[in-house]
Amino acid sequence: MPDITAIQDVVETVLREQFGDADVHVGAVSREQDWEGGPLLRINILFDNGGRILNPRTSSGLVRHIWPRLSNLGEDAFPVLYYLDRRQAEGAGTEAA
Repeated sequence: MPDITAIQDVVETVLREQFGDADVHVGAVSREQDWEGGPLLRINILFDNGGRILNPRTSSGLVRHIWPRLSNLGEDAFPVLYYLDRRQAEGAGTEAA
């Protein structure tokens, strides 16, 4: 099982590949369980897009780029992505990294 830093590095790499130079970064990552006890990774994606939403074509398919790479690291948990506007995240006290 990879450590959280390795997971964040993978997600950050995929974000750069998919969003280019946009202000989109991985935030907090935590291990959780689904209602049946299956392993999940809660991954906060922080963005500052000038008040606009992220491109849904890119953001909706992000898991299919992240999951195989995490699996290659030995991660069994399914990644669940939460998209947070950076200002909302900071205002709510959500951990940025």
